Amino acid sequence: DRSRGLGDVYKRQVFMGWSLEDGRDSFIPQWTAGMQVSVADLIEASGVADQNGAMITLYASWDDCPWIVATNLYYTLEQAKQGIITDSEILSHATASDREDGSPIEAGFHENGTSFSVPDYQASDFTQFLRGGSCTENLTVVDSAGSIYCKQITVYVVDTTPADVRTETVSYTHLTLPTNSR
Repeated sequence: DRSRGLGDVYKRQVFMGWSLEDGRDSFIPQWTAGMQVSVADLIEASGVADQNGAMITLYASWDDCPWIVATNLYYTLEQAKQGIITDSEILSHATASDREDGSPIEAGFHENGTSFSVPDYQASDFTQFLRGGSCTENLTVVDSAGSIYCKQITVYVVDTTPADVRTETVSYTHLTLPTNSR
């Protein structure tokens, strides 16, 4: 796992195959992973068949990991107890994108193999709060090639119930001053 920053972890990138110079910036390799290619085919594809001592450079093509943009969230204790903090609610404040699949990747699980979810979400993590606190949640996005990216956020629950008003006894001393007579 490689880190992109606090709470961000690459889980897996997928090797897609090999490309020549002219295809190195393409998302689709000229030769896919595991494909057998003859030297004659490489020479022909690179256009160096009639050059002595020619060099052929191959570039590895990788499916880049998808990306999540999310920040820590804050809710009231009342919202937590009412069950307002759902996985859908959490994901509504985040975005997931992928260079190869396009953006955004919507929350849920999709036919093309992409997904954006909070796999370890438990409603009871929030409804059980009796006072303020926090809980970490792992947002996970998967692209169509199977590359995975996770981002951990903290969801804070704040008790906004007013504190008891304490009454203090205040005593006053009455001072009588003599009046001046002229």
